[in-house]
Parts: sequence; C-alpha cells; structure tokens
Amino acid sequence: LALALSTSHAQQAPASRALTIPPPTGPPIIPTMEVQWVSVGPSPFMRHDPSGTLDPNSGRIASIAVDPNDPKHWLIGVGNGGVWETRNGGDTWAPLTDAAPTLAMGAVAFAPSNPNIVYAATGEATAQNFTMSGVGMLKSTDGGKTWALLGEASLARAAVRRVQVHPANPDVVLVTVSRGGNGRSGRYGTPGSPPFGILKSSDGGATWVRTLAGRATALEVDPSDFTNQYAAIGETSPSPNGENNDAVGSVPNGLYRSTDGGETWVPIAGPWGVSTSLSPAMGRIEVAIAPSNPNVLYASMSKPMEGGLLGLYRTDNAWSAAPTWIQVPTEATGSGSYEQNIDYCGGSKCYYTHVISVDPGDPNRLVAGGSFIWRCSACGSSPVWTQVQRGIHSDFHALAWAGNRLIVGNDGGVWSTIDFATATECCTFGENHNQALPTLMFTGGALHPTDPDVMLGNFRDLPFAARTQTNTWVDFRVFTATGHCGEAEIAVSASQPDTDWMYSGNWGDICRTTDGARTAMQADAGIDKTSAAFIPPVRKCPDDDNVFLTGAHRIWRTNDFFIAVTPTWTPNGPPSTYPNEHYSRGTIQAIAFFPDGSCGTYAYGNYSGEVYLTRDGGQTWTDLDPGKTLPPRPVNWLAFDPTNADILYAALSSFDDATPGKPGHVFKTTHAFFSPSWVNVSPPLNQPFNVTAVDPVNPNLVYAGSDTGLWRSVDGAATWQRMGLANGLPPVNVYDIQINPVTKQTVIFTYGRGAYALAPSSP
Repeated sequence: LALALSTSHAQQAPASRALTIPPPTGPPIIPTMEVQWVSVGPSPFMRHDPSGTLDPNSGRIASIAVDPNDPKHWLIGVGNGGVWETRNGGDTWAPLTDAAPTLAMGAVAFAPSNPNIVYAATGEATAQNFTMSGVGMLKSTDGGKTWALLGEASLARAAVRRVQVHPANPDVVLVTVSRGGNGRSGRYGTPGSPPFGILKSSDGGATWVRTLAGRATALEVDPSDFTNQYAAIGETSPSPNGENNDAVGSVPNGLYRSTDGGETWVPIAGPWGVSTSLSPAMGRIEVAIAPSNPNVLYASMSKPMEGGLLGLYRTDNAWSAAPTWIQVPTEATGSGSYEQNIDYCGGSKCYYTHVISVDPGDPNRLVAGGSFIWRCSACGSSPVWTQVQRGIHSDFHALAWAGNRLIVGNDGGVWSTIDFATATECCTFGENHNQALPTLMFTGGALHPTDPDVMLGNFRDLPFAARTQTNTWVDFRVFTATGHCGEAEIAVSASQPDTDWMYSGNWGDICRTTDGARTAMQADAGIDKTSAAFIPPVRKCPDDDNVFLTGAHRIWRTNDFFIAVTPTWTPNGPPSTYPNEHYSRGTIQAIAFFPDGSCGTYAYGNYSGEVYLTRDGGQTWTDLDPGKTLPPRPVNWLAFDPTNADILYAALSSFDDATPGKPGHVFKTTHAFFSPSWVNVSPPLNQPFNVTAVDPVNPNLVYAGSDTGLWRSVDGAATWQRMGLANGLPPVNVYDIQINPVTKQTVIFTYGRGAYALAPSSP
C-alpha cells in the first residue's frame, strides 16, 4: 500500500476511502499466493517474575478501551502489533487490523453512543525513538470487521496518545498529536511532521482542524458535559529552531482548558510555575478527571528535559474561573523496596512511562504509575500511598476501568485486578491476559546452525530468550555485574551453538555466555559508546566465532570474543569525521561481513547515508559512494551477496521527501570492489526499510523488511512481491531476517508480532 503522505500543515484531509490495500504504484507485483509464512511465536513469551515463576508476557500496550455496554468486551492497541479484541474479559484475543497499512497503534476508543463505531489512531506516542509513527486514523462502523483510513493529510507520520469521542455524536472526535519515530534509526533524518497539538474532527474523522498547537500529551473530558475539556502540552525537548516542538503557533508547555468542546483553549495557572516556549516549567503532563465528581481533577507533571516527577496536583473546582490547586505529597512513592523507586515514574522516566486515573467509585482514590503502580488513597494534602503492583512487568502506558476492574497495559502486556481499592503492598495483579497474544517486539534473532527447532531472540523490554521444539519461548534470567544487555542483537556460535552466545543491549552494551546462559559477563571493555545507536549493530564473522564487529563513532573489532577471559576490543578504522556525540551523523547503524574465509572483508553504513568497505580487516577503507548517489539518510542494514563480494545491498531509513531528488530505500551495487555505483532497486513503498537479506543458496532471492511489512524478490531486486495476508503476514515492522542454508530455514523477526518462518513447501 503506497500512501500519499503530505508534509504540509494542511488542516483538512480528503474524504475517507475504503481500506482495501490496493497495489502500490510502480512495477506490477507478481502474485505470490504459493509463498506462505507461519508464526513461530512467542505466543506468549514466558518470563520469570522476581520470585522465579514463569508468567506469560506479550508486547507493549499503548491503549485500552472497554465497551460501554459490555464490561468483558475490550480492545487493546498494541504499540506495533495492531488492535486486538477480547469478548471474554481477556481470556482470548483476536486481531482486528491485520489488513491495515500499519500495525503501529497509538490510541483506540469506542464511540459511547454506538460501540460498533471504533476509532483506532495509528502512531504510538511515548516520546521515544523506538515507537513508530502512523499513517492516519482507522475507523470501523461494524465493530472492527472492516475499516476505513481517514485523516492522512493531518495525521500521517504523527503519534496519538488519546482519542476522545462525543458521548452522543460519534462524528465529533478529538485527538492528541505528537511526534513518533520510524525505522531502526528512530527520528533521525525524519522530514517535516504534521501539525502537532489537539486536532478536532466534526465529520467522523474525514477532516481535521488543529485547535491547540504543540506536542499534546493528554486530553480529558468532563463525563457530564463534553464541552468541558482539559488538555496538556508537554514537549520534552524544545529547541530554538523549532524542529522538535513545531514552533510555528505552538503554545508553551502547560495545562489548557476548553469550555466550548475543544474549539478554543486558555492556559490554566497553578503552582507548577510559568513556561515559555524555550524555557518550560514542566515536561510531559498527564491529566485525570474523577468520573464520580468531575470537579475533581488531577495533573501529574514531569520535570522539564529530564523526566523525573515535578509534582502531582489536585483541584476540586476544575471548572471555576480560576481553579485552586494543592500539591499532593508524593515522597512515599520514592521509598518502596521494589527495585529503585524515586517516584512513581521511576525517577527519570515520566517522559516515557507515565499514567494516572481516578477510581470511578471514589474521587479521592487515584491510580498513579509509570515504572510501578501506586494507589493514592485520601489523595490530597495527606495521602496514603500503597504500591500495589508486584510480580508483573513494569513501565505502564495504559489504564482502563471495567466496572471495579482495573485493567493495566505495560511494556509486557495486559493484566487486571478487582482488588485495587483494598490491595496491600504484597498484592499481585490477579489476572494475566497475555496467554494468546503473539505481539512480542524482536530486536534481533538467531538460528541454530543445525537444529531448525531452536531459535534465540532479543526483545524490546524483555530478557533474551530461546525457543526449542514448540512455540514456547522462555527467557534467560542472566544478570551481569555491570551494564544492561538484552533488548538489542544476538548471535550464536557455529561451533558451540548450545552454550556460546552473544547478546547485546541498548546504546552499545555487549555480553556473552559460554554455558548456555547459566552465567554471563559484560564483554565490551574498551569500546567508546558515546555515539552508539539505540540498537547498535554487532556482527559475528561467518568464518570465525571469535571475531565480532560493532560500531558507534567508528568500527570496533575483537578476535577473542568467546575464548578470552575478557575480550579485547580495538579500534578497527578511522573515527568518523562527524562529532562524537549522542545521535551523531556519523553513528554506525549497519555492518555486514562477506564470507571470504579470513574475516577480512566487511562494510559499514552510518546515519548520513555513507557506506565504507575494507578488504584487509580494517587497515584501509574505501568510500563505496564517492559520487554521493545514496540519499543522505540512515543506512539501517547492509547485506552482501554471499557468493559475490561485488554485490552489496543497502536498506535506508526515513522518507523520500527527507532528501528531495534522492528517493529510494533499497539500493544495490554490483561493483563494490572496483567501481562502486548504486542503483535504486526499492520496492514501490515510501517507508523506512530496516533490513535486507540475500539467500546464500539462491542469491537472486532477496528479502527487504520495512516498517510496514516484508517484500520478496526472485530476480535480484529487479521486481518485488509484497508479502501480505494472503502469504500469512500482517503489515508489521520487520527488524531481522535470518536464512540458514543447512536447515533450509528462513525466519523473519518482527517488531510487534513475533517471528515467522517460511513454510517448508514454499518456493
């Protein structure tokens, strides 16, 4: 599906159109009904809780909605896994949006007057690079059986945190809009975004008007009067040139109120201080109105720029001309014994994990959370705080009520409890709802060299894990003395595949185990990680298990990874000419070996679209794009043809309009060694591409994984075939592709729907 994406700040979009996934523009797509992919899990992921018990986990939950007419009918928006439905209170789930153009979900809502009308806003809003932007608003009028895509001109490439629907008129909808990420490289190199802020539609989502400008983080409505609304603007990193905070027309961070249904807004003063556009008094803000007494409103605010909790504030006259506020003491939420509590967000994470909600039966009882869930009873000047979440995943993003049942969504899935009002600190959330959710976010995968049943994977927000002879994946509770490994890439030794593994972490941490994860050690001493990518590349030489490469501001190499007491890493090439700083243009995102028998031939690509090659183990390097043919956008992946070192593929991030005159996302050179020149061989899709792979047995068979699905070529990237639902694949973000010629196994590792293997009978 090729979506026409506008970069203008137009406030209206074309009328709705049926969501039928037409063929993209460009060369015709060859039907591939005979190619089939099958899920190999995790469904679910079995994670050890702190007591050692194995519990099901799934992917990050961005939003939860409960049918106003049926407390057992829920919808969840999974960060990069689509919308899922349960009609039995979370016992079983079914996907609803697998025919949509993206599975990146931000917020989902029933229309209160007609629950058959559902709005699902694409694009997940967590102020993080690893959450994906969307393509518009999905709307169903038949309970999720079919969908229309709306609001592309206003909402494409945006992220949505809240959707609010008028209680009597389902055509009146408001949303919060902020920025999202894209591809492995996050927001780096992203072109202009749509207008951030509060957007309102009066025609069921077909057209939108921005009524409040800025990075919107919250939107709450008086349940007794839709004209009364509160919103929050909470840009976390304002910049003088406005690239982050959509400076044209933006208002300063703060709390805003409307009394005309979101048409106009006025700032609301309080004890939190006064913001300016470049000097905010606060960062991300969350708001909650008491359903049983809408005069009671709570506002939770983070500190500007850093993410710690600034304060929790309460007013009992939210709709008066000048509301009066008190600050609710929160010091008790920093005294818990479970891990490191500095406040209920976790000390520095309010920018990412930050939720509040009022108990529907008691305006004085608040749920407040982020890293952990806390209950605030008598929540005023003398509150009683109780930590009520133990034994389940941390980092909460969504809260919803089904009667007295509190449903929570976090980085590990969905749980619920009916004991929130009385729970003691020792309680656990009584019900786990992840048993049948295959929504894990792989960041890297590896195949066993000889056993097709065995796979290993690294995941966002969960420990690395292994799959054996079933689709059950079980984590390895391996902790290292320093650093944080997991959540990035993984590699398996060819000679000792049952015991020797590398697994890496965000921002450059690398660990190893040589006993099947009974123990592990930090194995990255000496590497300068200053400019490392969020998920840096770590590559094992196909000809030597002890040779690894990684990259940050330059290439680093070790020749003794598994055999040394402590692996030795040394610089393996000149440093980048760009500054060695966080998110540097010289940050290395891609590395590829050619199997030359000596680990001497490899290439790397960086955030600026540059690709370099060495043929002598890093002593000398060749610029593979001296004519600057490649778009200056992040190179997310490189892949050699394993049979011909002259042939190299590159997968690039971002969007075509980020580099006017230089479109494309998949490029190929057939003269890498002697006269490199690149040809745009991209599939007909203007989306970030994250990975490409060449079949080692049939090098004409090439795969390319994008933010919105997998593509396949059988003629060396001359033409492409989209792998869609007819082939068993939803339009999910593909992060890794592994091909094993010995076991004849091809597996894709997705960032939101687990892993899929090519069926053995497929050509």
